[in-house]
Amino acid sequence: MVDNIFKLYPQYNPQTDRRQNNVPVNLERRSGDRREASRLPIDSKLNQDINRSKDVFAAFKNDKDQFIKKVEKYDEVSKKSTFGKTKKLALAALSPIVPVRRISSLPDNIDDENYTRAVGLLGIMAFNLPEDCRDMRNSIRQISNKLLSAQSREKIKDRFPKFFETFIRYDKKYDYTKYQHPFSFFRGTWFEPLLELKGNIGEKLSGMLYKADKSLFDTKFGNYMQKLLNITEGEVTSSNIFDVKDEEVLAKSIKGGNKLTRIVGRGMLRMPVLGIYALSILELPALIKSLKKRETIKEKAESVAKQTTKSAVYVSAMSFGIGLIGALGHKKFGATGSLIGMGLGSVISGLLSKKAGEVIEKD
Repeated sequence: MVDNIFKLYPQYNPQTDRRQNNVPVNLERRSGDRREASRLPIDSKLNQDINRSKDVFAAFKNDKDQFIKKVEKYDEVSKKSTFGKTKKLALAALSPIVPVRRISSLPDNIDDENYTRAVGLLGIMAFNLPEDCRDMRNSIRQISNKLLSAQSREKIKDRFPKFFETFIRYDKKYDYTKYQHPFSFFRGTWFEPLLELKGNIGEKLSGMLYKADKSLFDTKFGNYMQKLLNITEGEVTSSNIFDVKDEEVLAKSIKGGNKLTRIVGRGMLRMPVLGIYALSILELPALIKSLKKRETIKEKAESVAKQTTKSAVYVSAMSFGIGLIGALGHKKFGATGSLIGMGLGSVISGLLSKKAGEVIEKD
């Protein structure tokens, strides 16, 4: 087939003898001698293009599989990101703004055609918007309290009392250098009313959700990690934070181990179990898609295994990256450090999981 293509251009194929061509040609319809035309000088650039095309098809003839791999390689390189590098860098820089942090990996998901995860991240952002706004307000209060003098704060309080209450007044809830309160999946979000449904069925469902809404630190896995890291729960203190049932959430200290292992303990307090489940559920469509990509049972098993590993790396990296770096920032700088740390954790975790995914696909 390849050779036949170049037989269409005999003037560029020195091995072709037109006299061996049995197809009659009506020379009377054209001026001049066709044999003379075949001896005209060949355009050098066109000749190079023809020879290059021959080389490409020759590679295909000699090793079809290698040729396909080479084409796929160049195809991947030629793909252009829907989001430019500038936009991605802008999202990374704005990651301390909590709603932006929740969608910092959105561009990569869209480029990878993982639309389910992308939509899910937008949903989580909307789901947590009220609590995220409160976190940002606390950070603004902390910063303004540092920057403004006591006299300036008093003037603002007298002239703009509502503005003062919203953005200036800062009451330190507890000593964040020693304690960390456990995070919640529902507390402060749009779906918090699900924890106080009415009726027999509603109350049972609310009770189950309320019981399940705990941090990774307070699970069997958390207990295992505490023993492994030689850390324990220490003193507790009032956090001035209350849940939907008016129960105060106690802030905990972490004892034992070393500085790093204690940060891990604080980080686990910041990882709601239901949040990890939610990220895991968003990976199911990708797993189903990987199953449909291949034909044989062996190929399907390999594809699903790779996607499962990639999804596990993504969920783990995001959960622990945001939790641990956020915990470190909170311990050092309170509410503002928490937001900056979580933003950095999100960006770093996204990059690491993407690189890991590329390595897994190559194996």
